[in-house]
Amino acid sequence: MASKIIWLIKWTFHLCTLFIPLILVAMFTTSYEDKLKKINGVGGNKLKGILEKFPDEEALKNADIKEIKSIYGIGEALAVQIRREFS
Repeated sequence: MASKIIWLIKWTFHLCTLFIPLILVAMFTTSYEDKLKKINGVGGNKLKGILEKFPDEEALKNADIKEIKSIYGIGEALAVQIRREFS
């Protein structure tokens, strides 16, 4: 009986050391979409357009101002601001 309890304690410890870092990362990181929403002027159709054209943060980081401006409703100033946030 004691060996089963020790086994259970060991496995519980191992599972915790595996999942706790994953849970902490999920709790304290901001999603790509949330980062975009925090930019003043980005929301609704503009947000949807950005996510369609640049499906991940890396794609937006590699985009230039002209590519960002090609999204309907995004002008020069907003494109510069978006580019600055993700560079």
